[in-house]
Amino acid sequence: MYGKKVTMIGLGSVGSTAALQLTKAGIMDFVLIDPDVLKIHNVVRHVCDLTDLGRYKVDAVAEKLLNINPDVNITKIRDDCIDAYGSITELIKGSSIFVV
Repeated sequence: MYGKKVTMIGLGSVGSTAALQLTKAGIMDFVLIDPDVLKIHNVVRHVCDLTDLGRYKVDAVAEKLLNINPDVNITKIRDDCIDAYGSITELIKGSSIFVV
């Protein structure tokens, strides 16, 4: 999986878990897109925990990925992908995998 770029649209319970597993599989380049903050009802099924409450999901998940592999390259977008489409087009270009 070396040399692949993954764009993650949404970092809820599925997206956050997929990002962790892809990091463990050797993905080194991510674009993380999610406008939401972690709330109490997210914690039971999310890779993040109570210490991450109130943080943007992109920040909390990025930290988890960097704790697995500190050399991972992460671009964080704290915006809705539809609203930000015009400004993120170049960032997501060249992605090998999209997880929505």
